[in-house]
Amino acid sequence: MKPNRIREAFKTFPAVLQHQILLRLGMALGSSFFFTFCWLLFGEFVFASPFLLLAVWMGYSGIQMFRTIVSGSYTRIRTTCKQVITTAILKRPKAMILSTEKGDLRLRIQQRIRKPEVGEQYDLFLADNTTVYQDETGYIASAYLGIMRVSR
Repeated sequence: MKPNRIREAFKTFPAVLQHQILLRLGMALGSSFFFTFCWLLFGEFVFASPFLLLAVWMGYSGIQMFRTIVSGSYTRIRTTCKQVITTAILKRPKAMILSTEKGDLRLRIQQRIRKPEVGEQYDLFLADNTTVYQDETGYIASAYLGIMRVSR
């Protein structure tokens, strides 16, 4: 794909997915910088190698996410927050139970969501190959591409 086509395709992505791709590629770039810095500073590949592994991992993750979105292999689900599960001590959101058309979906929060509240609507982006488990209370999603607040 040519750079202009890549840029135009990227502009059509939802904002939350653009942010996730840029975050992953930025971490890959930063990790490669730290790899070079540590290798030059210590002169030992062993000390710098974790940064190289992180750079490769995050770069691959960002490229795979880009390819998933370009190919249209993801689903947008409109959900409503039914319950917010918080940590015991600091009361930070840990998981959300979202109401969908097919039932309730329990979702562990992987990215920062500012003060999720019951009744708010979210757009949830799932890759087509995401594993969704069913239990007695509804569904549990193992991972997601992004989540975006639609209304307050």
